[in-house]
Amino acid sequence: EIYRGQSSYEAHAKSPQFAAFRAVAKDAVTDQMVLELTPVLLAEQPTPLRLADGHDQFVQLTTLTLQPDQSAAYQQLVLATLQPAVANEPGLLALNVGRSTADARQWNVVEIYQDTAAYERHCQTPAFQQYQRESQAMIQTAQATVLVGDTLVNQGNLAYQNRG
Repeated sequence: EIYRGQSSYEAHAKSPQFAAFRAVAKDAVTDQMVLELTPVLLAEQPTPLRLADGHDQFVQLTTLTLQPDQSAAYQQLVLATLQPAVANEPGLLALNVGRSTADARQWNVVEIYQDTAAYERHCQTPAFQQYQRESQAMIQTAQATVLVGDTLVNQGNLAYQNRG
């Protein structure tokens, strides 16, 4: 979940849809974890995302641990190679990259694609292949997890880059 600020979160937390979610979640959710991240790149297609159960979207969470002293270089690489992908690839619906507020070596990347074919096309792009080549020496460990969601929504057109 990404909010524009505390007031946006509070408005959502008081909404009827969140109350309905909490009612279902109390029995359905077996484990929950909150990661405090500093956003590095938040990018969405201009059209709001509205995917419901039965859609063939491909969602992947990649958790990375960087080599010591590679956080700044990795951030530059992400902004140079992955940020343009959302603008250039309509099948890449959203891309969120953040680093842990507690440990700058810990990063999380969430990618949402229209379907598996869009993900496979993304992997063949020169920009992604450059990212793969250049990031290899920066990354100590990486674990990719394919996520299955029954509903994915956003307002669309979110664009944020942390240049600092």
